[in-house]
Amino acid sequence: MKRTIKINGKTYTYFSLKSAREAGLDAVDELPRTLKVLLENVLRKTEDEMSSASWQDAEAINSWVENKASDHEISFYPARVLMQDFTG
Repeated sequence: MKRTIKINGKTYTYFSLKSAREAGLDAVDELPRTLKVLLENVLRKTEDEMSSASWQDAEAINSWVENKASDHEISFYPARVLMQDFTG
């Protein structure tokens, strides 16, 4: 699922949801956008040996389309946290 793309001579790495669908996560297109973000996060972290994310986490997200629920606990590893600033 790990792919690369070259833009203006610079190479970027990303995790393709299309590749995830081809690898067996057939409900990817039907997931709500928020779960697609979570799925991409899980796929990115399955490559990290220090992470507890696994392919079973990705399958649990994929099965949400059918069940609309999951008993499987899924780790989320935010890359950034944006907070609203009320201080002006």
